[in-house]
Amino acid sequence: ERYADHANTIQQKFTPFFIGLTFSILALSVQYPVTIENAALRFAELVGWIALLVSGITGLRHFQWRQLLYSNLSQSESNKGKKEEYMKLKTQGLTTIPDVPPKPERQIDEVIEVYAHNEKTTKDAADILDNRQVAQATLQRRAFYVGIVALVIARGWGHVAFIYYAFQ
Repeated sequence: ERYADHANTIQQKFTPFFIGLTFSILALSVQYPVTIENAALRFAELVGWIALLVSGITGLRHFQWRQLLYSNLSQSESNKGKKEEYMKLKTQGLTTIPDVPPKPERQIDEVIEVYAHNEKTTKDAADILDNRQVAQATLQRRAFYVGIVALVIARGWGHVAFIYYAFQ
């Protein structure tokens, strides 16, 4: 568990850095566009800008939804703990749970069922969010790669062509 906490800490620091890096590259490339009149290079630059914008926005959403995921996981664990606590009380012979008046006493099986249902509901919600997190992280990475490659093509093609023709 210590390694998982360490990995989580690193990820929490890396994600905002990566989002900032993405938007910084986007801002600099928009501020200083390609000056070559080649339509293909301009198109590559436009693709790079759009891909970096998609990567940055997806990263922000990914970062925002992670908090909701952890909240659901925490609530699921809390419900699981309470359910197990009441199951233990049931094995000790307790059949009803005294509640704060004016509520009547409740059957322990009802309480266990409620916590089991809540645990399943929050766990299912967390699983859905986790799947979305994986999809968003994949989209963020791929869009970043496409954006960087497109900008390198748009900005480096003239230099590569110059070197190529210089040695011809």
